[in-house]
Amino acid sequence: MKTLKQETPKPLTVISAGGFLFDFEKNKVLLLRANHQHGNIVAPKGKIEPGETKEQAAFHEVMEETNYDEIELVAPVGENYFHYRNKVENYPIPVGTEVDKIVYYFLFRLKGQHQVNKREAHEDFENLWLDFDEAINLITHKNDKKLLEKAIEIYKTL
Repeated sequence: MKTLKQETPKPLTVISAGGFLFDFEKNKVLLLRANHQHGNIVAPKGKIEPGETKEQAAFHEVMEETNYDEIELVAPVGENYFHYRNKVENYPIPVGTEVDKIVYYFLFRLKGQHQVNKREAHEDFENLWLDFDEAINLITHKNDKKLLEKAIEIYKTL
């Protein structure tokens, strides 16, 4: 009797974009407490939709996840590559799915205080306006920390 070898499914590839939103008047950066992701402190980001550029995706994801609709894309920062197994319930990717993810990050400037609620139902974010050192200490993932440090360096040259 032949035994069928079960193949391991290939990881799902997700390409995302997002950014670091800076308040140039107060010298602060906005990060999000992702309450639906164990309270991780993260930068706003999301999947690039078909037909969308990295810049367009970053713009609408930062706007949607922070609720600020008066923002300006200033400069590219860099990208992250990582692998994970989704553990978040009520998320568009099924729990247990292996994911290879690429995230392109940009630096954004807050142009006004107007906010509109554009968050999706599965997103439970809390906006955190932070001093730069505090943001670097609180951001959850090491790779994001490196990109935040780079974004702050770029910001200081503007």
